[in-house]
Amino acid sequence: MNVFRTLAYLAPLAVGFGVAAALALTRGRPVRRRLVAALCVLGVVVAALGLAAFAESAGAFMAVSMLMAGFALLTAGFFLFCEACGLPAGACQVAAGLVVAGLLGTAFLFGPVLRQAEESGMPMEDISRRITRTLEVNPFMVTGCSVFGRDPTHWRTFYPLGLADYPSAPPRWRASAAGYALAGFAFFAGAVLLAALRRGVGACRRRWGGGRAVGPSP
Repeated sequence: MNVFRTLAYLAPLAVGFGVAAALALTRGRPVRRRLVAALCVLGVVVAALGLAAFAESAGAFMAVSMLMAGFALLTAGFFLFCEACGLPAGACQVAAGLVVAGLLGTAFLFGPVLRQAEESGMPMEDISRRITRTLEVNPFMVTGCSVFGRDPTHWRTFYPLGLADYPSAPPRWRASAAGYALAGFAFFAGAVLLAALRRGVGACRRRWGGGRAVGPSP
């Protein structure tokens, strides 16, 4: 495995945890500065991929870069949504890290579950559909299957999980990147609405609380 492919498989970890750390460290700063910090993390990862991409095609580099951009949007959107819920920076970072780890670990998490589903009599079509969804949300699997044309479920590490024993549609990096981005925008929109709601409730409390405090003395 060459340097570019190794970096491509490690990129989701660097982007996910890096974006969450950048947003946690810049909490309380202007929004523009926080976005710049998150984009710098993505830029460093993409630049490293670009330097190592001389052994691969430009198409593979663009595919991994777009997939990581969508993954960065998902991580940032979820972090900001947790922040809008009133969680401290450390808790937001931990929650975003758990999402990143959960998406990367879907093969390990759902492999035994699917085995149990087969033993319980679930139709094979439903199992195959669930395997397809498991692969589509996992950036590691998407990179291997869709970008490099190598199915990681057949690797020695993942083969014991049994995912390769079931028919499934291979994931497509364009669909996964778009799904990450849409989920990130949805979380960001939820964060904006929740923050506006919290500000409105706070303003009402201050207004009505002040109105009760000001009054004729007995």
